[in-house]
Amino acid sequence: MFIRTKNINSNHYAYIVKNFWTDQGPRQKVVGYAGKMVRLNPIREVELKELTGIKPEVFFKNNSWEEIAELLIVRELLRHGFSKKFSKKETLLVLDSITVDISKRKVRQGKKRVALAMNEGYLCDWSLEELLKLSKTKHPKPEKVASIILESGLKIEKTNFVLAYKKLTAQL
Repeated sequence: MFIRTKNINSNHYAYIVKNFWTDQGPRQKVVGYAGKMVRLNPIREVELKELTGIKPEVFFKNNSWEEIAELLIVRELLRHGFSKKFSKKETLLVLDSITVDISKRKVRQGKKRVALAMNEGYLCDWSLEELLKLSKTKHPKPEKVASIILESGLKIEKTNFVLAYKKLTAQL
């Protein structure tokens, strides 16, 4: 499955689409609504070490896939102008009226779902879930992991991808 956008009355909306084959050839079916698309541009660089205080290889070795994925999400959102807001139970990332709650896997503008267009992908409820549930996948292929990371709009350096993949497959 993947995200596809549609332009309706000069507004862009994101949908979750599934490919399948029929006797007539390949077809696509919309299986869900991801939300109105909000395009974001990076405004600054953020290094992983800046967020953790330690080298990425140490962080990746000592933390779970979920913690690594959360760090990658937080870094990307900070790069795109979000700020962290803390509450007793979770960390929220906020930009104007847009809120990302990683623990609840929700991306909202007010009360409405949105899909954040960043880099080469879209961060939305569905892509958050796909990214964070990778740890429950047995023997994920590197191509699948890379695809989910890119489709979620995250930017990751090659060396960090290798470390993250090794952690995900319990090789680290």
